[in-house]
Amino acid sequence: MGSGACIGRFGRSAPAKGSNQPERWRLPEKFLYERLSPDNPNYSLIKASDLKSWGDSYALLAKGYGGDLSLKDWIDGCVRTVADGFDTHVRVEDATSMSARCNELDSLTEASIDVVRRALLPEMERLGGDAIEEAITDFSDQVRARCNIAKKTIIDGELTVLL
Repeated sequence: MGSGACIGRFGRSAPAKGSNQPERWRLPEKFLYERLSPDNPNYSLIKASDLKSWGDSYALLAKGYGGDLSLKDWIDGCVRTVADGFDTHVRVEDATSMSARCNELDSLTEASIDVVRRALLPEMERLGGDAIEEAITDFSDQVRARCNIAKKTIIDGELTVLL
């Protein structure tokens, strides 16, 4: 099947509630914003980002379980969610150096690619190895491009301050 193959129900039944749920179905023990003081100047930004990304991720799962999502749509939705995280990372105001912020973006990029790869590899037989490899490559390329845009924004911001 090509990259337009329907994700359908991801080939699985919805998990039952309880502690034996697969890790990807569990709510995070704590969102990032819950570990911050409400007095932190980035608290509102990070809270909004955390909740939006959580909602977007579960919306993708719901559409997948409903059979309303192609593999390409799922990849594009994941890219949008990661790009939103990059945007938040760029907008956070703290004392972290430009190079450290760019390195964090690189780490987030590779971590997101790993998450998508681990999510899709079990679907190779059902959706076809070529379609899965193509989807992983598409996601990787798009996320790396978005990461570069975010890093350029950080660098441009630093240059503006210096000039």
